[in-house]
Amino acid sequence: MIFASIFTVCKLISHISNYKNLLYIHNFYNNILKITIKDLKIAPWSHIINEIVKKTNITLNINDITNIILRNENFYIALFNNDIITIKPQYYTNQMELNLKYIILTDLENLTTSKLKRKFILYGMFNILLSIFIFIYLLIYFFVSNIEDLNSRSERIGSRRYSPIAKIKFRNYNELKHFFEKRTNKSIKYANEYNKQFHSPVMEIICKFICLLCGSFICFFLILSVLDESILLYVRMFDRSLLFYMGIIGTISSFAKGYIRNPEKNIYNPNNIMEKVIEYTHYSPDEWKDKYHTNKVRKEFMEMFPYIIVLFLYDLISVITTPLILIFILPQYSSDIVNFIKINTIEKENVGNICTFADFDLLTKDKKMENSISIFNENHSIDLGNSLVE
Repeated sequence: MIFASIFTVCKLISHISNYKNLLYIHNFYNNILKITIKDLKIAPWSHIINEIVKKTNITLNINDITNIILRNENFYIALFNNDIITIKPQYYTNQMELNLKYIILTDLENLTTSKLKRKFILYGMFNILLSIFIFIYLLIYFFVSNIEDLNSRSERIGSRRYSPIAKIKFRNYNELKHFFEKRTNKSIKYANEYNKQFHSPVMEIICKFICLLCGSFICFFLILSVLDESILLYVRMFDRSLLFYMGIIGTISSFAKGYIRNPEKNIYNPNNIMEKVIEYTHYSPDEWKDKYHTNKVRKEFMEMFPYIIVLFLYDLISVITTPLILIFILPQYSSDIVNFIKINTIEKENVGNICTFADFDLLTKDKKMENSISIFNENHSIDLGNSLVE
């Protein structure tokens, strides 16, 4: 209760500190754009952009405004998609991402190699000093965020989600966060189906036996409760009530069921399923082509789509690994990072400095940019009725 109270107070302080900005935005929407809260709930983003252009007399299009909003994000995506920064999935955690964004994207225009090196080392030392507090915070945040789901839906213990590095690889240039999440969330069903294509018959037999055994125990407990409902509460084993063991057995059963394939979906077709995943993630390295059925591709993909509990363990380990990587490894990338940002920065009238990979007006376009243009048009052309970027 003490930790939960501290967490709640910190969240309240954060919201209060943002109140001034939120009030400014609220007044801007109400007084300038004439868009109320009720209208905002159903208004598409392209409509809001149109109102901003009309009501403020800004000579910008929807692509320009998106570039302004995602100026830093576009540079960050480009650094990873062009392998300027390479970090293994297990080391690229939320803590690492938070540090990198503060270090690289803060004061981006005045970044130099020597300054970036100093920032990497300085932030690494800060992480060491705050490591115990970060560790406690991660524990509290995980349980506060997930305990209700784990309690009501125990099958979530064995569920997966995309890792932070996967989200960076999957995200397109000039793709707003809510569009990106909507797109990738559609792929999760197919990602789980792809994983189940590589099931182990031995593991499935073991899990079926575990489910049968757990079901027998639960059935036995239910019969006892029918005979005398007080038995589950007052009969104790190893100083625990039978009700406690019933909950544990139910959780184990739910976890084991995750490894048992539905007979209706027991069709081996990894190639077609992975193509559905790629349709929504837009991520398919050249070395994966025509090899979706192999364990090598499956292993590489599952590293980007691990269990929730594994991501949590990575976060805990990152309390140690993040400062070490910041101090001893990333300073070596400083020169490459600074040079890449300088080479790939262009100034656009009324927009400012933007990343060249997010400038859809350029004639030279790679696969990532073409995907970005396609998705950008798809997300924004609903109200405009035509292609925004040729």
